[in-house]
Amino acid sequence: MRWKIAVLPQFVTIILSFKVDLDLQVLIMNFNSINLGLLLCAALVSSQKSCPQPDGYFADPAQCDAYTECKDGVAEQALCPEGLMFNDKLTEFPRYPCSYPQEVDCGGRSRTQPSQSSADCPHQYGMFRSSSSCEGSFLNCVAGKAIPHECPEGLAFNEAKLQCDWPDQVQGCDTASFLRFSCPGLRVEADLGHPRYSDPSDCRKFFVCVENTKPRAHSCAVGYVFNPDLGVCDEPQNVQGCSNYYPKEVLDAIQALRKFDNKLL
Repeated sequence: MRWKIAVLPQFVTIILSFKVDLDLQVLIMNFNSINLGLLLCAALVSSQKSCPQPDGYFADPAQCDAYTECKDGVAEQALCPEGLMFNDKLTEFPRYPCSYPQEVDCGGRSRTQPSQSSADCPHQYGMFRSSSSCEGSFLNCVAGKAIPHECPEGLAFNEAKLQCDWPDQVQGCDTASFLRFSCPGLRVEADLGHPRYSDPSDCRKFFVCVENTKPRAHSCAVGYVFNPDLGVCDEPQNVQGCSNYYPKEVLDAIQALRKFDNKLL
């Protein structure tokens, strides 16, 4: 009887052609069992080499959005969702290891997966300004779908910090154009603090000129208006032209709340 024996492809394939009896058949079966055991051992050793620790996340040496996930010593290659990068500072298992690019130092891991843009999003995931470099709104992209957000009044979206920020802190932002106000540039003594100027279009609003040149928008609390003579928020009746800024019913409600608060003190 002629036999052909093919050992598993990870090892050298051995073809034997000869006549055998029952004892030789048993020998061949044992030979195959030994090779199967060697294959399993090799796989285990390979897994152990891929996992510096039994559980954890480990950076790909070349690609910033790729990583190895090790669970119970078993390694599995993984990719962050497109637009996010593997953050090698978040390796504690099972914490999610992918972050926005602005939060990750890729170092020499410069390669990334191809971008997957949509109608409104340059990447599947990320936060992006709506249009120009100086916007009070931004887009949060999730799975390629853009979710619009608005910054508080007077703030612009800072794409480098992923937050709403003073416009003078946003690269490329024309602060004067964004706020529609320019600081006079008058020098003020340091002990007097940053100079303040009223908003000519709104009694409640004012501008603080940081370092005498960088305007930042502020508002007084409800019930108050800005007093340019004192540089502070004040009662409407104390500021010329602002005594009727609030409707009477609003002022009455504010007075009632103040009386209630005083009783609690």
